[in-house]
Amino acid sequence: MASGPANMAIGAGIFLVGIVVTAATWSAASGGGRYVIAYGAIGVGAVQFFIGLMSSLSGQQRSTFIDQRLSDHSPAERVFAACLLLGTKTPNALTQTEAAEVSKQMQSTFGKPFSAPLASLVGQDAGSLADIEWYVGEQVGALSEEGRKIAFHCTRSVMSAAGQVSPERLRRLAELLRLSSTPSHSSS
Repeated sequence: MASGPANMAIGAGIFLVGIVVTAATWSAASGGGRYVIAYGAIGVGAVQFFIGLMSSLSGQQRSTFIDQRLSDHSPAERVFAACLLLGTKTPNALTQTEAAEVSKQMQSTFGKPFSAPLASLVGQDAGSLADIEWYVGEQVGALSEEGRKIAFHCTRSVMSAAGQVSPERLRRLAELLRLSSTPSHSSS
């Protein structure tokens, strides 16, 4: 699935092709001949553009919670924290134990304390699982390949602490992190 800006660009391109075809054939037929109104391309392009626009606008709303709560941290740290939230039992009901495990994984990875911002997530609605998955998918480029592998292993540790490890969840996590395969289960 294309991102909001990509859908907007594709839609605008299709729309413009429709306009150019219509204008060119109308101009050629100015002496009384027939011309083509490319309403299909114009309509499809307009719809595709507005789908992209709505996706972009909803995406900005979806990312607000994580970006606000972790605003003092780098984009890589924010996407890493969002990824770790995927390992919890219910992202919108983070427990103290899960927050402590997430904080421990963040501390060991980035070498600085994360307990204060993560404590502010406890009991807060961090968004639905779909919202957090969307955020990770959109922002994963902030992590290097090695960072994505570390995020996978740390998130698996959070899943384990929350009793949420399953092959399906691990496969989905690897997909979100754009890993070619599910990394082996080495201890982290």
